[in-house]
Amino acid sequence: MKLNLFLLAGMITITGLAQDNSHLNEHNIATIIRTEIPPIIDGEMDNIWESSSTNLIDNIIEGIVSDSQDLSAKWSGLWSDTHLYIFVTVTDDKKLMDSPPEHSYFDDQIEIFITTDNKKPKDYWNPKNNNTYAFENPRGGSSKESHKSSVGHIYGQKETYTGWTLELAIPFKDWGINPKEGHKIGIDIQVNDDDISDKKNSNARDAKISWNSLTDDKGGVAFNPLLQGTAIFK
Repeated sequence: MKLNLFLLAGMITITGLAQDNSHLNEHNIATIIRTEIPPIIDGEMDNIWESSSTNLIDNIIEGIVSDSQDLSAKWSGLWSDTHLYIFVTVTDDKKLMDSPPEHSYFDDQIEIFITTDNKKPKDYWNPKNNNTYAFENPRGGSSKESHKSSVGHIYGQKETYTGWTLELAIPFKDWGINPKEGHKIGIDIQVNDDDISDKKNSNARDAKISWNSLTDDKGGVAFNPLLQGTAIFK
C-alpha cells in the first residue's frame, strides 16, 4: 500500500487507506447542550457555559505526564441554531514553543478532530470526504484548519495562571448541516505538550493526551476517525 504524505497547515495529512486500529477506541459519549445565547468568544468561560458538561482529556497516548500540573485538560460543548461552540481548558506548568511554525504540533497545542455527521470514514483525509474537519491551535499562535473548511470560524485563546484556554465557534453553514436535537458528531480533542527546550528536542513533543482515542500509533485519530468518540446534541 502506498501512502502519499504532505504537510498542510502544520499537520501531517495523509491520503490512502487508513490503518484500522478501532479496537483501541474507548468510544466516550459526550453531551453538547443547546444554548439560546451565544457565548462571547474570547477564551474566558462566562456564565453561559455553566449548563455544559465537562469531559476530561485524560488518556495519555504519548510520553510521560508526571502530574496534573504538568499536563491535564478538559473540554465542554454548546450548540445553537447556527454554531457549535467548544471550550478547552489546559493545565500546563511550562509554556514552550520552540519548533518551526509548520511543526507546531511538536509544541503546546490543541488538536480537534470532528466528523460532522458521526459517519466516521476509515480514511480521514480522502478528498472525497465532505464530513471531516480538523482544527489546531498552538499555544500563543494562530489557529489553523485542515480539510473541511470553516471560513466563518471564530476563536479566542487566553493564558491563565495554570495554563491556557481555547474557545471556538464553528458555523454550521460552513459544514452544510442544519442539526437538531439528537444530532451526533464524531469528535476527539487532543493536547500536545512540550517541556524540554533544546535543539535535539525541538522536533519532538514530550507528551500527548486525548479525550477518546487510546493510541497515537500509526497517526492515531488523525489517520482514523474510528478512534473518535461521539457527542450528542441535547
